[in-house]
Amino acid sequence: MDDPEVIEAFLETGCGVVFGPSLHVERDTLTLDGWWPVAYRICPRTVIVRDEAPPTGSTILTDLAAALTAIGLRAVGTDLPAISLLTYTILDLGYAPWALWSTDLATGEADLNAKASEETFLQGGAIIDPPIDFDNTDSARVARRLAGVASRVVLTVGVSDAHTAWLRDGLDDCRLERRDFGQIDPAECSSVLPTLLLVDATGPAGQAFLFELQAAHAVRSPVVAITNDGDMVAGADATVDGSSPPQAWVALLRGLLR
Repeated sequence: MDDPEVIEAFLETGCGVVFGPSLHVERDTLTLDGWWPVAYRICPRTVIVRDEAPPTGSTILTDLAAALTAIGLRAVGTDLPAISLLTYTILDLGYAPWALWSTDLATGEADLNAKASEETFLQGGAIIDPPIDFDNTDSARVARRLAGVASRVVLTVGVSDAHTAWLRDGLDDCRLERRDFGQIDPAECSSVLPTLLLVDATGPAGQAFLFELQAAHAVRSPVVAITNDGDMVAGADATVDGSSPPQAWVALLRGLLR
């Protein structure tokens, strides 16, 4: 079977295990070169697809997009919280960007959440909406290391581009994910599987974000707040002085990232 036939089989119901020169399918997962998950089939009308370049020069993402488009599906969303649950529980994979393909966003989310609830039930967990409890940062760190990428993720919220860029250069073995206020809800922070969360709490927006983060019990990783004069603030595990340059924060952040 050649690779285009493997893609075709992947999109069919109950295709079982099939192999091609570089692709294979097993348990509804399409894998490249025997180790890199490309896509997971939720149901005939909904598929999640890896949203980053493959580790080789493979054209699989382009080829798969064409095949999905041909059967009437389209990319309708990215990095939805339930995706992280499924990729962790089914693929044993930490954070990676994924896109949701379906007929429309509402249909795709319904299929995605139904599958996530099913997986949680099979594991003996309680079914809630959303059915997510992320305390998997250590496992995610190992998975990232095995994948050959930075093993630690620092999520910054409300932190300037300049400060984030300096921290990106100053922190080893870290990927920095920057979000502005309004780009991410406190309850969504867990979907990034952060090793550490850094929030600019020098203003009301950041202080409110920390309050909501604490109320939602959204992350169990260390939360560091940037505050005026480094004063402690509710919802933070540690603080750094917003009037100091980011170089002065590095020692504390490194210690919390160990």
